[in-house]
Amino acid sequence: MEESTRASSNVHHEGSSPTSVVEGSCLPDRPGYRHVIMLPERVKITHFDGTGGPTVTDDFVRQVRALFRNERTCPADQIDVVLDHVTASVRQELKLHQTENANDLLDIIQHVYGEHRSVVELASEFFSLRHGENETIRCFSHRMHAAFEAIITAQKKENMTLFDTSILRDQFILQLRDTICRKLAQEKVYQDPSVTFLSIRDFAIRWVRDDLFFKKVGVK
Repeated sequence: MEESTRASSNVHHEGSSPTSVVEGSCLPDRPGYRHVIMLPERVKITHFDGTGGPTVTDDFVRQVRALFRNERTCPADQIDVVLDHVTASVRQELKLHQTENANDLLDIIQHVYGEHRSVVELASEFFSLRHGENETIRCFSHRMHAAFEAIITAQKKENMTLFDTSILRDQFILQLRDTICRKLAQEKVYQDPSVTFLSIRDFAIRWVRDDLFFKKVGVK
């Protein structure tokens, strides 16, 4: 796969929205013309350097695939879009695989820079998560959910039986720092085993908010 010369810049014309310009190669050369791909301002693709870990890798691949779905770009231009938004070291890695398909390039990025931990390792991390002393319940729920989703993704790759979402819900409850909130949440699950993780999370947020309010006004 030969590395072509690409140019990227921001342009703005009076009365129009800023756009990102990426040099493309789908149309035949015509004297006095330069073919460019105009990416609307709403299209946000983070520059990828391969060092951010699995979550950053997933976000980059998702952003580029979303662009391919929403914008009419030909295969050659899709390759330019990918290569224009990665660093030289990542481009060098992609060149080793010798493919001219943009989706293959994204698959390679996912494989090389994505999640490499086993299901056992991911599960161990999930079950070791603790609700931080100064961490909000919302932020803790995000960490728990992200760790759980990583397990599910790995299980799908290995064609394994997927964890039931009740595991996420129950582990979240178990790690809540507020003792009363934790007991009340467990009671809600006992009364309704089908209650969801999100419902329990929202209940816990309301409980802590109300508890802080009553403490502030002096109600015990």
